[in-house]
Amino acid sequence: MKQLRSHNPFALLDDEDSPSVPVSSGPVKEVVKNTTSSKKADAAPARANPARATGNKKPLSGNEAALKDKNVGRANNRSRGGAEGETPRSKTNNRRFDRHSQTGKTDSDKKVNKAWGDDKKKLDDEAAAESIAKEDATEAESAEAAPAEEEADNTKTLEEYYAELNAKNAELNASRSARKANEGVEDAKWANANEVKKSDEELVPEARSKAVRTKTRKEKTIIEADVSFSGPARPANNRGDRSERPARGGARNGPRRNNANNNNQGRGRAGAQAKVNITSQADFPTLGN
Repeated sequence: MKQLRSHNPFALLDDEDSPSVPVSSGPVKEVVKNTTSSKKADAAPARANPARATGNKKPLSGNEAALKDKNVGRANNRSRGGAEGETPRSKTNNRRFDRHSQTGKTDSDKKVNKAWGDDKKKLDDEAAAESIAKEDATEAESAEAAPAEEEADNTKTLEEYYAELNAKNAELNASRSARKANEGVEDAKWANANEVKKSDEELVPEARSKAVRTKTRKEKTIIEADVSFSGPARPANNRGDRSERPARGGARNGPRRNNANNNNQGRGRAGAQAKVNITSQADFPTLGN
């Protein structure tokens, strides 16, 4: 297979004054790119130099020594004993007196027996219950032996009920009387009291009459002004009839319609209009007269 090469025909026309480019005949250096991969290399790790290892390290102190001390901690303290003469505390000692009063006050036997009861009280209650049961049994036997009495018939008709009600009301109204004022009341304070009766009201006459001031109102003065406005007379319209003019867009100097009679007609119409005298009192009377 043939290889295609580019050929520059203008390379032969190079300038004479231009310096010639030296051609390097040495080998070309290969550019090695730095690897950006995070994969670890398979090479063995470097060994530590035993010559650099020295035993002159300073001992730890302060917080570093406390952190790295393996003989301290909660687990190590449990295995150690307490102070001399001190017994170790057990977990159950704190709950020995649970649900028991710690005030030191105790109830007397009387209070305990009254609240919870005793054997003697139980026996008395059983004896009382037996006696009550015997009494109930004897009452039931006597009730069965005695014949039951028939109840009286107390039924009434409506007329009988109203008759009894009217009779009771009549007895109450006959014995009823209105009580007078102060009847049955005896008081020495009101023994000599007399009733005061007023016939006419006593009025105190006036010593002098009060003069009433009357305020005079100001009267308005009304001025009647006869004002009349007179304007200049309106000029006559000499423009003639606008409808006889030619349409827009026509010849400017062209003949008009009825041009011979336009001026005469316009003047005749202007002269035919009657003039109005604005200042005449007969034509324009004053308002209000």
